[in-house]
Amino acid sequence: MTKPAANPLENMRPEFFLDAILIHSISPDRIVSLTNSSTTTVDAKNKQLLETPQYELTILNPGHPDGSPGVVQVFQAQRVIKFSRVTLMATEQDIYNKDGDMQTQVLYGPYQTFNGMLFPSTITINRPLEEYRIALSVEKVTFNQPLPDEQFQSKVPEGYKVQRMP
Repeated sequence: MTKPAANPLENMRPEFFLDAILIHSISPDRIVSLTNSSTTTVDAKNKQLLETPQYELTILNPGHPDGSPGVVQVFQAQRVIKFSRVTLMATEQDIYNKDGDMQTQVLYGPYQTFNGMLFPSTITINRPLEEYRIALSVEKVTFNQPLPDEQFQSKVPEGYKVQRMP
């Protein structure tokens, strides 16, 4: 995409969904900070406060290698992954753009067992810069589904001529 459209929904790309559903591995050139914190919520049933201990894993982009000695280097957050210290399951992921603005916030709802594996039953994607939110409800998850080779063969539509490039 070279120029964003005026309508933010026209700017949606598949990688937004992929980044929200999958938490990518951390490349070795990144700096990582781990902190302990907790969130407090109100239990809907008995109206009491619940404290949930969590870890916050902040992945930082590396600084400039040409930094002068004695000058403080400022590292920008690339992602912040929050997960429960009790279950070790991800509860939130914040993804930042190159300017340090939160580009995407993903909230992972309660986890359910699908085919023997835990997976969030809801995934909420907030895009604060474009001012929209998408809520996904997961009803079925199929893991390691076989994909036939024919699925990856593209057929040339009628009326088009294939030209081989040297």
